[in-house]
Amino acid sequence: MKSKVGSLLLFSGLCILSHNANAILLKASNDEFAQVGLKMEIWAQQDGATYTNDHSSTNFSVAQTRLYFAGQINPIVQFGADLDFADN
Repeated sequence: MKSKVGSLLLFSGLCILSHNANAILLKASNDEFAQVGLKMEIWAQQDGATYTNDHSSTNFSVAQTRLYFAGQINPIVQFGADLDFADN
């Protein structure tokens, strides 16, 4: 049981603390490139045994997701967007 809790905490910590992940960079030249990335905020909560039954549960939820992309076709034409999906 302790190993399951430890591995769950480690996995949750890696998901929460890895906020500076690099995006995918597709580069044809210095003037032509595209960059795509995804950022997710995932929460996990382990509930102990309740009074009505002896079962425990682990709840996962995605609180926030951001999909972003940017690029350049030539030095004059550039594009980009940040799409936020939040559970407020």
